Amino acid sequence: MLILSSEDVLWTGYCLQGGLFLTLLNRSQCHGLDLDRHLIMDAGAGTGKTTVMSIRYIEHILCEDQRASRILPKGPREPISGQGALRVPRRQQQELEEWNGLLPPECVAITFTVKAAAELKEKIRSILSNLASAPDGESSSTVDPRLRKQGFVEQLTSLLDSAPIGTIDSFLSRLVAPHMSMVK
Repeated sequence: MLILSSEDVLWTGYCLQGGLFLTLLNRSQCHGLDLDRHLIMDAGAGTGKTTVMSIRYIEHILCEDQRASRILPKGPREPISGQGALRVPRRQQQELEEWNGLLPPECVAITFTVKAAAELKEKIRSILSNLASAPDGESSSTVDPRLRKQGFVEQLTSLLDSAPIGTIDSFLSRLVAPHMSMVK
């Protein structure tokens, strides 16, 4: 990641083949991009929480060397099947077992409201769908060299549907639901 500073504003982005993708963030927002720390964001309306959370979420997915991928064992990673399965040729798909970063179902984002969770998920989906593994002369996609295969973008977008992005109530309900038969 590249961070260029001026007095109160930081430009953060990635050096990409064919250009530089920049997002305007202030100093406080840049602290939210440290993947090796747990984070609680508390800020007023219109301060960029959704932007920071969406960039952080995507970084957790695309960054293969981070605290979470170093200390946590990988869980079982099953390819998507059935209705809604990928329509990408197999040769363009990333083998999920070989991916060292997190996948959307492995990365939790908790918000206060259902509306905020929906906005966050939509922003993540929008940023992901604008990424590409290689330059394409016709599209305006941002090239990210960490994407090894073009089909991986569609894989990540599909996996986002099962990602635990929601309120604390929905997250805890999701954790407890499989074990409800044990509760008397």
